[in-house]
Amino acid sequence: MPCWTTERGCDPSVGAAPQTLSIPNLSDSYTERITQFLGEPSRRNWLAGCARSSALGLFWGIGDRVVLCPARWIEPLVADLELALGQRIAVHRIPEDLALAGDELDQLARRLREFDSGSGFQVTSWSATPRLNRLVSALRDRGVTILGDGCPGSSHWSGEYLNSKTGLRHLVQQARLPSGLRLPPGVVCTHLEQAYEAAVSLLRAGHARVLLKADRGAGGFGQLLVHAGVLGWNLRKRDALARVAPTLAPLLATSPIVAEAWIEHGPESYATPSVMLRLGDQGVELIGTAATFMELGTAHAGAVVGTGALPAPLNGALIELGHALAEAAQALGYRGPFGVDAVVNPDGELLPLEINARRTMVSHCYDLLRGVFGGTGAGAVASCEFIRSRDTELSSYESVRAKLKELWLRPESCCGVLISHLQPASEHDEMIRVSLVAFDNNAADAAGLLRQALQILGIAVPLALEERA
Repeated sequence: MPCWTTERGCDPSVGAAPQTLSIPNLSDSYTERITQFLGEPSRRNWLAGCARSSALGLFWGIGDRVVLCPARWIEPLVADLELALGQRIAVHRIPEDLALAGDELDQLARRLREFDSGSGFQVTSWSATPRLNRLVSALRDRGVTILGDGCPGSSHWSGEYLNSKTGLRHLVQQARLPSGLRLPPGVVCTHLEQAYEAAVSLLRAGHARVLLKADRGAGGFGQLLVHAGVLGWNLRKRDALARVAPTLAPLLATSPIVAEAWIEHGPESYATPSVMLRLGDQGVELIGTAATFMELGTAHAGAVVGTGALPAPLNGALIELGHALAEAAQALGYRGPFGVDAVVNPDGELLPLEINARRTMVSHCYDLLRGVFGGTGAGAVASCEFIRSRDTELSSYESVRAKLKELWLRPESCCGVLISHLQPASEHDEMIRVSLVAFDNNAADAAGLLRQALQILGIAVPLALEERA
């Protein structure tokens, strides 16, 4: 298996900066873990969501790039992004599972060789998987220059141990958390019946809700929220819940489970912060911190990254937490991107919720921040993802762009709004889905631009953006 990584910069042995080959393999990363347990139409909906999420991979990495993506792209959108970001972009559609036949591989390799300016490609991806490595090997065999980073441990992924819901609790046993920080009350369980009993115990201890999280779950699949009302049920009804839980969340029957007290958070964007780091052989590098915001309190809806995104004390505490856990993962041999998601409870306490040994939905914001503002530490990016609307006036990319023309990005001032993805309405789906990004000198101004854009489009503004008004 080739030794290469998705997260390193330019190879110093190459004179010119390498171009970016983005392979946003979200469905490849999760298909075997999730879709085998889903029936139709859940499986179709999951894969369609993966394709939309993969679309944000257009921004992953900096410099001229090729994107290998299962989603359909709108040519005017790509042309506008090329103009605004000052770089070439070539989008090549490939299957969700990265499976290409010989002739298809030959054609793709030929296109990549034509696009290569002589400096080769640096790969970015959602996560390192066997299929991804096979695709990279096949392209190399066909004469495509794909750069490695000379790091022997770079292809080591402790996937089952780190990139899981139980991973955080296992890792905490290896790390000393910063003073004053604690995990949410909870326990790792080996099977559903045990997790249900743990949930009842946590509810009896006074917690209003308990979240059951399947170790192999992701994107909301494999989770079940248990409310305190079940304590008033008789034993027969309680037993019935335990029996039907696998039907409601099939992944709960296939892997270890974390039973964890639900931690309430306020509407502020900083109430669900995250930190991203990169682990290499030489140390731990901080990529950045983000104020994430949620849709209906559960689903990731966007983030604000950059200057002023988090209050200074919270930012410092989050970075300290991220470094402590990252150094513990590094000692286990892990190399690559490393994210920590957390929550600030109503009492102002910072509690870690999950680790992600891979890129996350916030990753493209960090890349955009670096690509647009450089490494100066200034500037901010705000994103809002997969906004849904039934407005017939927003039936196409051109109509959405026309509505936002007064806010459109001005590259010379690094200020304005871009459409990062758009899925038009169709005969199968009457809703348009749009993703937006806003750029400005600080988080408050970037969030303000994003808020204006949503208001212009007649779309409800998330509370996390309203509170920055």
